Amino acid sequence: MEKINDFEYLVSLWRNYNNASFLLTKAMGGTANEVGEFAEQLVCKYYNAKQLNASQKSADLITEDGKLIQVKSRKIEQLIATSLNVIRSWDFNILVVVLFSKEGNILKAIEIDSIAAKELAKPNKHQNGYILTTSKELLESKKSKDITKFLQSILDGQKNKIVDIKEEIKFSEQNETPFFNKVVSFSENEDIIIKNIVIVEFNKKQEKLQDYIKRVLHLLFNHNFLSEFEINRLQDLNYCKETFFLYFPLLEKDPKKIYDENGYQRYWKKEFFGNKYYGCKEWWKDNEEIYYTKFMVWLKYISNINNGI
Repeated sequence: MEKINDFEYLVSLWRNYNNASFLLTKAMGGTANEVGEFAEQLVCKYYNAKQLNASQKSADLITEDGKLIQVKSRKIEQLIATSLNVIRSWDFNILVVVLFSKEGNILKAIEIDSIAAKELAKPNKHQNGYILTTSKELLESKKSKDITKFLQSILDGQKNKIVDIKEEIKFSEQNETPFFNKVVSFSENEDIIIKNIVIVEFNKKQEKLQDYIKRVLHLLFNHNFLSEFEINRLQDLNYCKETFFLYFPLLEKDPKKIYDENGYQRYWKKEFFGNKYYGCKEWWKDNEEIYYTKFMVWLKYISNINNGI
């Protein structure tokens, strides 16, 4: 009798699985590649992008500012090197790799510039294209952005909110001191005050986020609220990636780096902070909420340092 019940349980799971699979496939447009289609839907939500039709061979999504995104995904048991589907054209701007666990959670997700991704890919004549593997070289590349927690938060229904922001940031006041974590919180409608100077919060109905960031940076430099140590960190890619979710250092002194090696402008040309630093202009509208969250947490940290908190 126990074996019959076991079999009946298997049959029940089988029917539920096939029913769910059918409904999922139907909801996503009728393709059989459920993992790939769901990854595209998830990434589309994250970037607030639009899906392209199947005739667009090079990309799956397009952002509001015209950037093309290719999405590659796999469902795996653990983070091991596995091959992604062949890439036959590099006519897109961003590659997003999403690795799901067997339970459907995000094991790892990264975005990387297509040019940087191609450097890590290997040509495959048999498949007439390039093959990328989910190696440490790709997943932990300095040119990759880790977006794991952001995609997982969308799955969990907890996409970053501006109200009651709480985030851990790493900081140290001396280079030789080990980094440690400090929780800094910021709430909507909270004006940040640094030594009796009020920094009014961002109002997206009145200005663009980029203009707000410019205004705040000018204020911080004009009143000497940034230590030399912090200014140096704002020129460090890893620090800026972790702190602001940026792909480039926030500050740059070298005018030759206003444009990258591919001719794309990455820094404001006519904006000088502290009379010698260019500011990064890569604050994409798609990620505005994330950028704002991280920038305000950092600004609150700067406020705490200056106010002796």
